[in-house]
Amino acid sequence: FTCHCSKGLIAVLVWVDDILVGASGHEIYEEFKRRYVACFPSRHSDKVVKFAGLSVEYVRNSHVTVHQKSHVEAAFEKYIHDKASALRSSATNRLGTTDTNSPKHYTKVTTAGCDAERGKMKSLPYLSKLATMMYVANFSLPHLSFITTYLGQFMHDPSTLANEIVDEVIIFAFANRDSTIIKYF
Repeated sequence: FTCHCSKGLIAVLVWVDDILVGASGHEIYEEFKRRYVACFPSRHSDKVVKFAGLSVEYVRNSHVTVHQKSHVEAAFEKYIHDKASALRSSATNRLGTTDTNSPKHYTKVTTAGCDAERGKMKSLPYLSKLATMMYVANFSLPHLSFITTYLGQFMHDPSTLANEIVDEVIIFAFANRDSTIIKYF
């Protein structure tokens, strides 16, 4: 939401329960904050550190850096059990394979092939892992968008291969977690 008035410009970005406010001047921001707190008791910070799971680093009159390093690190910690093997895997450098004959090529991913595989997958957090990586792909690592979207078609009945590939997405994101979006001005 934006508002232009005689005192300047104010922009309000809302994401579920996070609100980010930018203003062209201190006076208009303080007036907004005073009115907002009167209606909705809340905490405010003059410095943005986090917004909707994104880490934000602002250097006045220079640049803004946005990343999800802590979000990716938390996913790696939560979902990848053999961390040492994961960090030695080829997934740290490259997602998937270009060899269309490889059994691990993304086109080979299907739904679960039998009830035994479905039973195994019921105990694994496939949907949670995939949703976490879709969130990261949406905001800060857009090069993960294709594979996460592709894997989304199996969320109702994922195979063990789909689960293995989503783990590789997490490993790749972790190995490349220092990727940032920087806007200079």
